[in-house]
Amino acid sequence: MSVSADHTVAKFHSAIRWGKEVDELKTIAKGVKDTLGLDAAESADPQNGNRALHLASQNGHMNIVRWLVEECKVDVNSQNGKGQTPLHMSVAYDFYFVTKLLLKNNAKQDVKNGDDNLAITGIDGDHELGNPKTSWDAPINSLKAVSSQEEML
Repeated sequence: MSVSADHTVAKFHSAIRWGKEVDELKTIAKGVKDTLGLDAAESADPQNGNRALHLASQNGHMNIVRWLVEECKVDVNSQNGKGQTPLHMSVAYDFYFVTKLLLKNNAKQDVKNGDDNLAITGIDGDHELGNPKTSWDAPINSLKAVSSQEEML
């Protein structure tokens, strides 16, 4: 990518990181496509390889994750420079509902990152599958994630 392209993708990634509204993200993505011919939703950060879905998953931006996965049809199993997938990130940062959405959309649990940790166990592998205290779907994690009556049900 050129310096201009790097800067433009960085602007899009920053908007993702800060949880901007999806309509604003669509406008930025369209500008990236129109001016540079790039798909902003699939463009990787040249320094770390993160894509938009990595950032949205790491920050728990459910609406953005849903847009990227369901509308943009991004690769839910893309790996960054350290081999991490969006699932590694949502699990590591305890974003229960993001993890559920990624799994529902065929995120692979068994992808290993550069440290040999499975996606379903998080970046550091410390979310031991089946462990009632640390697993991504441990009761306490799902309860902590609830922010509405709908989610509680």
